[in-house]
Amino acid sequence: MTRKRRISKDNDTNDALNWLKQRYLPAIRPMLILQELKNEPHHSFALAKLIRTKYDPIVVTEALLPLLKQLSTYGLISKLPEVNISANKIRKPYAITAAGQQYLLMCKDFITQIQNNLDEVS
Repeated sequence: MTRKRRISKDNDTNDALNWLKQRYLPAIRPMLILQELKNEPHHSFALAKLIRTKYDPIVVTEALLPLLKQLSTYGLISKLPEVNISANKIRKPYAITAAGQQYLLMCKDFITQIQNNLDEVS
């Protein structure tokens, strides 16, 4: 049986933040990917580097390629034609689809609603 980790008053703020990131990142990662692809198409390595730099290294893990495949399967992103960088380097860029843009807007509305509710608590 696994024990659930509890956040107590004794825990450091960084521990609590790391716990929160680990718990909610699976839901946030697709939104971050879609947000970056909304600006312009990227191949997976450039996308990982951009998200890692812009947000937090913990956001991008080895799970990026399966997540891109899943987003593609759902029709939220699409693969663009391969680009030959050099004789032995081929890049496969991704772009957000209309369905992906709609999904991103719904996510933003949902997050805004949560933020408004949290503001009421403060």
